[in-house]
Amino acid sequence: MKMLKNISLFSLLVLLAFSSCRKDEDNPVIIDETVITPPNIIVNADVLGTVFDQAGDAVSNATVTMGVHSTLTDENGAFIFSNKSVNQYGQYIKVEKNGYFLNSKFVEPGLNERALVKFEMIQRSLTSTFSSSAGGVVSFGGAEVNFSANSIVDEAGIAYSGAVNIYATRFNPEENILDQIPGDLRAISGGNEIVQLETYGMIAVELEGDSGQRLNIAEGQSATVTMPIPEGQLSNAPDEIPLWYMDETTGYWMEEGTATKQGDQYVGQVTHFSFWNCDYPYPLVQLSGTVTFNINDTLGWATVRVTINGTGISAYAYLDENGFFTGKVPKDEPLTLEVLNNCGDVVHTENLGALTMDTTVPTIDVNISQSSIVNVFGNLVKCDLTPVTNGYAVVGGSYPQFYPVDANGSFSTSLLSCNPIITVKGFDLDETKASEEMTHDLSGLTELDLGNIDVCDDIVEYIQYTLEGEDFTILDPFLSYGVETPSYFILTGNGIDSSIVEIYINNVFDAGTFNPDYSAFTGWVDFTDWYSAVCQGCDDFDFTIDAINPVGELMTGSFDGTMQVNGVDGTPVSGSFKAYRDE
Repeated sequence: MKMLKNISLFSLLVLLAFSSCRKDEDNPVIIDETVITPPNIIVNADVLGTVFDQAGDAVSNATVTMGVHSTLTDENGAFIFSNKSVNQYGQYIKVEKNGYFLNSKFVEPGLNERALVKFEMIQRSLTSTFSSSAGGVVSFGGAEVNFSANSIVDEAGIAYSGAVNIYATRFNPEENILDQIPGDLRAISGGNEIVQLETYGMIAVELEGDSGQRLNIAEGQSATVTMPIPEGQLSNAPDEIPLWYMDETTGYWMEEGTATKQGDQYVGQVTHFSFWNCDYPYPLVQLSGTVTFNINDTLGWATVRVTINGTGISAYAYLDENGFFTGKVPKDEPLTLEVLNNCGDVVHTENLGALTMDTTVPTIDVNISQSSIVNVFGNLVKCDLTPVTNGYAVVGGSYPQFYPVDANGSFSTSLLSCNPIITVKGFDLDETKASEEMTHDLSGLTELDLGNIDVCDDIVEYIQYTLEGEDFTILDPFLSYGVETPSYFILTGNGIDSSIVEIYINNVFDAGTFNPDYSAFTGWVDFTDWYSAVCQGCDDFDFTIDAINPVGELMTGSFDGTMQVNGVDGTPVSGSFKAYRDE
């Protein structure tokens, strides 16, 4: 499925983001023995997220992590967490997948709301190689890093001798980096204050040895980093600017060192990698509000843009399904707020002035031509015409949207006809079925009733299992089979309801029935009761592989036995799988 990119942006100060949906502990930040614990404001909320790459294609099987919980994106790059306790001040969520740089966001939920978040993954490819004994200069995207000779160590801190492989990318604030950058530029200053950053340039740099081991800069050594100053920011760029690195555990940027302005570049010294940033810090206030269209309508993926008048730096927030937005903006800086429709057009502008405290603006009602709004709704039904109660619809256009169905199989949204061609496809997680992808033209319409959408086509890849009388389904699992000695078989997958399956078997040389070395089935029953079924050295668990097929071909099988569920032995579990061999 194609996930089309967002509108372009001039630059970015802070992401005004929404919602999350897993319970998480506070993330204290430690600086020189000082512990800073951000406010912990717990609410229940839903979050629906999508993960895509730079080409706009969905990224499946990406690991989405929040606190102690994790899940995988499905075949559409989607994940859903329902009715979870989250921190309204900001809940940290990150996405990882081999071959990509880490991405992460803070999401700020509205009470009992469904919120939206997007991640754009940047592919991780080899940028340059140099000898550790000689050092080297690595250039990428206009940025540059100069490594000294004999300055590289492995993860244990032992001096490394050999080729150093560099994977690097630059995030240009004058381009569309809203969905690409990690975190939302909230930071901890050297004075132990929570601040928000205006970015003048950001890089990601990762070092690997010739065997793929992680490397870094030795203690007491440093590398010289040079970042170009964006042309639009050059005139107001300070002569000296703080350097900040990303704490990937907490999501906060941490101040460490400074960079000096040399012509149209910032130059500074750093002592470790991976993400570094040249930024000016601002104190924060919270900006919130609600946007409606023609009083009653809301538009999914419509956007609020807030711009600092003095610098032209902008921030973006997606509206949730009720038109709500919230996020942190700089204090005491004159601001302008604009509303962009889901086609990227500015449809409302107002001057906010300089905010001195947390502010909720009055409801903003945007009057647009009623004929340009199209209400789209429908029902997902099974082959026997009963409702799909565990599934979702994907409504594609400029901004493909993912809508979980209600108990009647219904979903609805409002779109603008400025992008008249949309696609619609439904998914039934219980039956591992999908509908045909349908194309519709919204031209001249104010309402599109899709009626009953038959969700009857088999979804090819799945893991289905029954545990304590409950049925579970995982779509798009990952299957790996290693032919080296000892051979191994790995089947893993995550559902958008946070369920997880992991099965590992060693010494698999051909098809047959095996006792896994380790199996785990975890998740939620009706999003309320957590279950955990595990076995180690699974003597009472038979796993049958029908055939060992080449990479790219389907493999099938079944399993039956008993596991320990929530600490109780002897609980029966059974199921089957069908998955393409990925490795």
